[in-house]
Amino acid sequence: MKCKNCGSEWHSAGNIQKCPFCAQDCTLPLRDVEVLFAIAEGIPDTQLPEKAEAYRRAAEYGYAPAQYQLGRCYEFGDGVELSPSRATVYYRLAAEQGHAEAAYHLAFCLRERYLGMPEADRAYFWLRIAAELGVAGARRMVGDCYSTGEGIPENPIRAAYWYTLASEDGDFEAAYSLAKLYHEGRGVRKNPAFEKYYAEIAYNGGIRAADRMIGQLGGHVFSEVPPQMDVKYRNEERFELGYRAYAEGKYTVAALMYSLAAKDGYAHAQNNLGVCCEKGQGVPQDEAAAAVWYGLAARGGYDTAWLNLGDCYRYGRGVEKDEARAFECYLTAAENGHARAQFIVAGCYFNAQMVDRDIQAAMDWYKKSATQGYGEAIKKVNAIRGDMTELYNHGVEAYEKGNYEDALKYYEIAAECGHPGAQCNLGYCYQNGKGCDVDMRRAVRYYKMAAEQGNGTAELNLAVCHLRGEGGLSYDYAKANEYLARAKKRGVSRADEIIAENTARRRKKVGQRVYAASCAVLSRGEEGDTVLSLQFRRLAAGLGNARAMSALGCHYEFGYGVPLNEETATMWYARAEAAGYTTHSRMKSAILKQMRRPPAGFRRPSPIEENRRMADAVQNEEAAEA
Repeated sequence: MKCKNCGSEWHSAGNIQKCPFCAQDCTLPLRDVEVLFAIAEGIPDTQLPEKAEAYRRAAEYGYAPAQYQLGRCYEFGDGVELSPSRATVYYRLAAEQGHAEAAYHLAFCLRERYLGMPEADRAYFWLRIAAELGVAGARRMVGDCYSTGEGIPENPIRAAYWYTLASEDGDFEAAYSLAKLYHEGRGVRKNPAFEKYYAEIAYNGGIRAADRMIGQLGGHVFSEVPPQMDVKYRNEERFELGYRAYAEGKYTVAALMYSLAAKDGYAHAQNNLGVCCEKGQGVPQDEAAAAVWYGLAARGGYDTAWLNLGDCYRYGRGVEKDEARAFECYLTAAENGHARAQFIVAGCYFNAQMVDRDIQAAMDWYKKSATQGYGEAIKKVNAIRGDMTELYNHGVEAYEKGNYEDALKYYEIAAECGHPGAQCNLGYCYQNGKGCDVDMRRAVRYYKMAAEQGNGTAELNLAVCHLRGEGGLSYDYAKANEYLARAKKRGVSRADEIIAENTARRRKKVGQRVYAASCAVLSRGEEGDTVLSLQFRRLAAGLGNARAMSALGCHYEFGYGVPLNEETATMWYARAEAAGYTTHSRMKSAILKQMRRPPAGFRRPSPIEENRRMADAVQNEEAAEA
């Protein structure tokens, strides 16, 4: 290799960019290197040493076709000393630049050297790269590997697929192997017509063993062209190859594999190809192309691509800067569960970047990200909680000293950052007008925020608001009981008292309604109403209604609807008095009035009807005496 700056000469494998003598860039323009390679190609094969030396000159400048040809010279000893090791070096250099034939030959060299050893995995890696890049022989060999399980997990379906691609490229041995698969039914269904089709291709290509297969099928079987074969997860395999190459720094190979999968619509590969375009890894740097690939991957459902597309809009990489669209991209990824996107969205809300400040929303997104184990989010949540706990403690101290306005300020800051204690205390301040005007709606809002984070006192206060119908909440006995039960589980002692009071109040109301229903039934005076009324009154008495107890005492004292029983009557009177009802005389008057009431349908006769009835009675008596 000759430096274009100082004229120094040395030999290089083609991976030196700076002169070791003058430390200047010694690479030649691509056009000049192509001229060197063309000169080497023009040297006749009768002058192999000169030809090999000319290839070396171009190869030392990193030109992949020249490196490949020099590798062949070392592999077969053409013009140079036979050296499989040097051949492997030059094949590798060319293969890492995406040269398909070099990858194929590199796979052969590595396979021969490391067959049966763990290092042989490198050979199958490059073999699959060559097959993806369209080398027919490599495609057939990949098919063989899938068929036999050599270096790759056995998979006859994929073997049939690769044999099909190789046979379409004119590989007759692959066609014969595919015909055998159709004959055996491995990886494909048995099909004599397809078997004969591929056997004929192999025979016409000089594979004489296929003649016997054709003869066994007989003249009654006609060959048919098989439909195009497709295999699932091929793009996943391409992506895995690209990912492995990228991890090893072989960016050109990675970009080639990503490109093949990306053009078939594989979203993950589209995103990674966008990364290569953005950073100029394996492809020329092109931020506009990167944004396009990110957009395709995002629409394909890959959340990380939304994140990358958001960065493009945020910083104007390849697209016009648009912070609103950037935030939309971040938010889409966050809503889909992407932990880092959730962290970024939280930061936007917390620092008022691209959106208005919303501390509560920021804390919610930080917690979602932290829940997924995202380390930065966990640190941020812990830091904020530590700061907010200190503010909350300052607020408590100020409140205890009577400085309600200062306490309110501390509580507001801590509450906005999601501190449940501060939210609950802030709600209490608004409920009772401590340092501010009374505002029950704001109090309820802060109670709800604290209750959602499991604050038992806030749950207790919400229950009371539901029972009173305050702060925009309607009376809801069931919801109040739900909050009270949750507060009780969290150890709030007053919850038991309120539950007991609430239960007693509820029983009293129900008892009053049931007793009123018993009176309404009894006042109708219809047949069977007395029995039904007694059932209601027993139920009301069981709920603690004193008037129902007194009424039952009257029923037993007068034998109205039940057997006469003075002891039971006395017992019910005593219960009523214990419950606070002592004026039994009014209840007795009402019961006696009900007993004296004429039966249903009774109508008092008129004076004329009464006189007629008496006259008829006298006549009946006279007739009886006669």
